[in-house]
Amino acid sequence: MAATDPAVNPRDLVIPSTIAALWAISFGVVISALPILLVWTLGASGAGSLGAAVRASFLAWPVSHGVPIAITSVRIDLLPLLTILFPIFILRRAAIRIFRIVPFSWPHFSAIAVPIVLLNSLIGFLLAWLISDDVFAISPFQAVLIMPIITFAATCFAAIKVYGWPKYELPSSIKFGVRVGILNTAILLIFGLGLAVVMLSLNLASALEVAASIADTTSEKLLTWLLTFGYLPIAMIWGYAWLLGPGVATGVDSAASFAFIDQTALPALPWLAALPSTAVTDGWYLLLVPILISVFLVSLMWWSLHNESFRTIFTNVLAGLSVIVITTVLLSLVGGGAIGPGRLAVFGPQWLPMIGGVFITIAPAFGLLLTLEAIRRWFRSRKLRKSDA
Repeated sequence: MAATDPAVNPRDLVIPSTIAALWAISFGVVISALPILLVWTLGASGAGSLGAAVRASFLAWPVSHGVPIAITSVRIDLLPLLTILFPIFILRRAAIRIFRIVPFSWPHFSAIAVPIVLLNSLIGFLLAWLISDDVFAISPFQAVLIMPIITFAATCFAAIKVYGWPKYELPSSIKFGVRVGILNTAILLIFGLGLAVVMLSLNLASALEVAASIADTTSEKLLTWLLTFGYLPIAMIWGYAWLLGPGVATGVDSAASFAFIDQTALPALPWLAALPSTAVTDGWYLLLVPILISVFLVSLMWWSLHNESFRTIFTNVLAGLSVIVITTVLLSLVGGGAIGPGRLAVFGPQWLPMIGGVFITIAPAFGLLLTLEAIRRWFRSRKLRKSDA
């Protein structure tokens, strides 16, 4: 099948897509299992039987997609998010091979994406169902819910790699607002990452103590810091939550923010050393970061739209705020969850306070733009009426 042949029947792509996916998933399952087996080999004393280690290692593939895991009935939702790059890379490579033999069309895309998504979801379901036990367990239904999202994202990245970005222009009624909303969130996430890294550096001694408490051998220490690096996206979300004001819940009725510190003992995760145990002096100044960024971006949006109708400006403001609220809620869901038993079943940024933070720090700039623009147009229309009279 030539890449320039538009007459390829989409049904002819199902079998090669399934074979490519099967090879890629098999490779991913084996490779993701190796680190667990290696750790067991290097520190096998008291670590259970080899059979138990092998069983647990095969759960690494769905867990690498971000599927929550329960260890001795303790639920862990917060996983090292950078691990999702591995299944995305593996599945993306498999999809690229098939995309390269046909021109783009939605039937071709569906014939390639659907088998890959379904097969990976089925294997994740079977692994979760057959291998989970009283020690290590993941929910088969959560695997079916989460793994298709990662797999579909991988196939989309493959299609973009082969065919390029889709040519689509947003309507002018929301285009600038969507761009400002995405840019606002992205800039604050970058600032949040910087804040998390700085706070961890300032509390590095505590982080080293945490790592030493859970790692004895050199290999265990290496794995601990690799996992710590894998938590970088979650630390970035925590920094974002800190900048907005609500901060991070550290358990039921416990929190760490610029205004309120009430923490008890935390899980053994080095990134948690970045959370301050005492109130930060003048920490409320952090709120100036999202305020100034939103004012700057809203000013740029106004400069691009001030000659447009007030309705266009209003719809762009609404679109921008909607994008920020939606992404903030999604980020709080990704960056929060259970990280231990009891009170630690509530951990990370909570979505409702995060929305409150958006409307305290970011939304006022959008509201101010609408208010000033309405006043400006009122004065202009009044001036025109006087000149006509």
